[in-house]
Amino acid sequence: MSKTRRVVLTLAVLALGAALLAACGPEGNGVAAVGTLKAVDATESTVTVTTSDGADLVLKLTANTRILAGGEPATVEQLTGKVGSEVNVRYIAETNALEAISF
Repeated sequence: MSKTRRVVLTLAVLALGAALLAACGPEGNGVAAVGTLKAVDATESTVTVTTSDGADLVLKLTANTRILAGGEPATVEQLTGKVGSEVNVRYIAETNALEAISF
């Protein structure tokens, strides 16, 4: 991968992370993380994200969860199609409630 491509990719990931944090608004008090989307379980309303240290986060989708694709609202179905992709998440550590996820 060329150096220019790496820089552009890094900037794109940072921009998505910024969009995710902005979407949560000032009331967001969660933890931010970046990882690979491992699974989406619509029946159990959970998503599993593998972080860079190899830990699996099992996060609960709620009525207030924001799902964003390129900064635009997206659906659980669209998220399911992104298994294996890098995602940015923001969640409440005490409850594992997912505030927002972007891809």
